[in-house]
Amino acid sequence: MWLTIATNGKVLAYASRPLKIHEKNYPTHDLELDIVVFALKIWHHYLYGVHVDVFTDHKSLQDLEFEVDDWVYLKVSPLKGVLRFGKKGKLNSLYIGPYIISKRIGNATYELELLPELPTVHLVFHILMLKKFMDHPSLIIPTENIGIKDNLSYEEIPVEILDRHVRKLRTKEVASVNVFWRNHFIEEVTW
Repeated sequence: MWLTIATNGKVLAYASRPLKIHEKNYPTHDLELDIVVFALKIWHHYLYGVHVDVFTDHKSLQDLEFEVDDWVYLKVSPLKGVLRFGKKGKLNSLYIGPYIISKRIGNATYELELLPELPTVHLVFHILMLKKFMDHPSLIIPTENIGIKDNLSYEEIPVEILDRHVRKLRTKEVASVNVFWRNHFIEEVTW
């Protein structure tokens, strides 16, 4: 962690210290606040009665902007509120959607066109609750040749075994095979 004090492009003072072991797990925001506190402790005599601008290296929230008719995912937090989306527990989804932005309300708020199944959800959301939907033609799999059943499931059919490994544990050996599945890309092979 390091910081500098500069005036008119000239560096007045420089200080640094290594992160402690427990600080390596801190989020960036907390580390930036710690730097400001560290600077105020060691350079308070430079800063009395002076206007101070604090600059950090993280990206600004101004980079997060959407346009009307953009598709976005909506972040849901299962612990807040009464409405639950998807499954209960650890496997619940972090985002639902995608939804289309119908109107920009303010600098950081947008109105979404939600489904009629969500009548109790407010339509206006802060920019931090949205995630850009990146559609890519290679991610769209045609459903005609997969054979989707009525319950939206399909049968996985192995095409080829690409590799085989045997792991030796203390008392036994475990065999693993790398399988290429039908209707999947080569990057989606599983062990």
